[in-house]
Amino acid sequence: MTIESHSQRRQKSTVKAQSGQNLPEVDFQDRVHLVMAWLMCLLVSIAAGLDLLVDTWQPNLALLQAGLLLILPFVLNVKGLPTNTPQVPASDQRIFAKWTPLERVYPLWLSQTILALIALAMIGSFGTQLLGTPLCYHDEYSYLFGSQTIASGRWTAPGPPAFPSLFDQVHVLNEGTPPDGRMASRYYPGTSLWMWPWVIAGVPILGHWLTQVWLVLATHLIGRELGAPRTGFLAALMLALSPGLATFGNLLLSHHPTLAGLALFWLMMLRWLRTHQPLDALLATTGLAFAMLCRPATAFAMGLPFAIPVLAWLIRSPTYDSNSAALTRKASSLLAMLIPIVAGWGIMLSYNHATTGSFWQSPYQLYTATYTPRHVYGFNNGIRGDQSLSPKIWKAYDQWADNLTWQLALQNMATRLCGSFLWTFDPLFAWAAFMLYWFWRPPEFRWRWLMAGILTIHLVHFPYWYPGIMGWHYVFESAPLIALAMAQMVISLADRWAKEQRPVAIHWLLVMCIVAGLGANASIPGLWDSRRALAFGSIEYPKVRVYQQFDDWLTRALPDEPVLVLIKQDAGEIAIDHVTNEPGWQAKVIRARYRPEILDPQNKAALDELAAAFPGRSFWLADPKERSLQQLRQREMNPAHRGK
Repeated sequence: MTIESHSQRRQKSTVKAQSGQNLPEVDFQDRVHLVMAWLMCLLVSIAAGLDLLVDTWQPNLALLQAGLLLILPFVLNVKGLPTNTPQVPASDQRIFAKWTPLERVYPLWLSQTILALIALAMIGSFGTQLLGTPLCYHDEYSYLFGSQTIASGRWTAPGPPAFPSLFDQVHVLNEGTPPDGRMASRYYPGTSLWMWPWVIAGVPILGHWLTQVWLVLATHLIGRELGAPRTGFLAALMLALSPGLATFGNLLLSHHPTLAGLALFWLMMLRWLRTHQPLDALLATTGLAFAMLCRPATAFAMGLPFAIPVLAWLIRSPTYDSNSAALTRKASSLLAMLIPIVAGWGIMLSYNHATTGSFWQSPYQLYTATYTPRHVYGFNNGIRGDQSLSPKIWKAYDQWADNLTWQLALQNMATRLCGSFLWTFDPLFAWAAFMLYWFWRPPEFRWRWLMAGILTIHLVHFPYWYPGIMGWHYVFESAPLIALAMAQMVISLADRWAKEQRPVAIHWLLVMCIVAGLGANASIPGLWDSRRALAFGSIEYPKVRVYQQFDDWLTRALPDEPVLVLIKQDAGEIAIDHVTNEPGWQAKVIRARYRPEILDPQNKAALDELAAAFPGRSFWLADPKERSLQQLRQREMNPAHRGK
């Protein structure tokens, strides 16, 4: 299929205008749809302004947006003179087409350079304030543990040499003591593999920052591939300015590595739908296979819509080629698609066998069945989980999971959709893109498969009890697609109003874009806190004011020698956990849980056994709440050092 380039479309419109041909008017049905969409956007922004929706959409910002929407009908009534009349000076002939700098398609190298610098500046300015602080979420420690394990050349790390239950770490498998005991991240290996070189370099977060840059650049390329370079540039700019992506780009979670693969998949699969070249197919499924190694359900959801055009092409009778040539072409593309998928599954099965002893059971499944059976996928998870007889259930964390009903599933789906709108760029723009999908949807057929990913990722995660971090992390990967939808809506409206000679409306749209960017990234004292600032505060508190303060206190209080610290944890606390260790049990400070039912510090024999397993260390008991530290046992020097 031949894609009409932006320059060709622009040339056609110019010829049409020069010929004096009148531009088509919006018909009555279109007017009704536009009025209904405007009314719905106005009602939603007023509701947010009255603080009836979510706090994250700041009321003053929403009221400002509602005010701008209120004046839109008056703005649309201000029309300029037709550009082909003699009253308009030659210098102004293109004023309506040249509505913003986005009208021009800049050279690829220039636009990519601009976008890369903006993306790196936005995510770096967010993250540099947090460099050197502890991690925020339990999941991050698990991914870091997995990456450190891979850096040692193995899928798994040795278990603790004694009292394994004292060293249980959230989201880390801990199956006994050596020689059979092993520890491993419960998560799939893709994220740890992505982090591996950056962990070795000593800056684990750098990989996520570079992913952010790649995602922005890839989104721009996707727009160009779809014949919409201005849409691609604007969508990429929205992602670079996204408060949600800046937040997750500074968390060692799986979403950015997943998007690294999905961005390659989207770009090359869209290209393959145009070219049907095996190399494009190979690169596309390479990206999808890597995404599968990070988040299998998400990769499945995003790949599913594209299965339809792929299967349709495979079974379609050849139009131009001979049967043998068509068969060869189809077989080569199919083989190119299957090679990365099969290789990805080979890595996954190898990882499963190394961590669980079974090719068919993942560490994620084993961890859930062992420690948190209520956290399973599907409806009635609580009822099913309560039937588990596992002796290792972490009761407080397990009971946190609500029992999933249809009502809760629908509520979670609404929460995730709202979170997607809030954190991608601007909630009003996302809502407007949703309401105006019928209007901006281009005739290019490949768009439909791309946009379908927004629906499928929500449907795949529909039967899960937890809405997600910040109300959206299970559907986080839909952000680039939502950005493309918002950008295409803006470009479509601007082009429509340019053709209708409505210059004030175009300037109004530009003001709306600026306000949206300010609401996302710029706090204005007395008016609103930006969503970027709100997101920063949500992760700065546990990183700096909880973990960092505890770590600093512990470092000051402990002697400068190898130690093992038993840490008192509140049995009901699930958000904060201080027991984290590196693989290998060689760190200067090893942390363990204070569990007197397993090891009573007053029991000298038990302490002797622990000391024998961890020789050359002093033993301490720490209480994070009380900031109290008690020495349980002095350090014993190795025999070779006695008397020195």
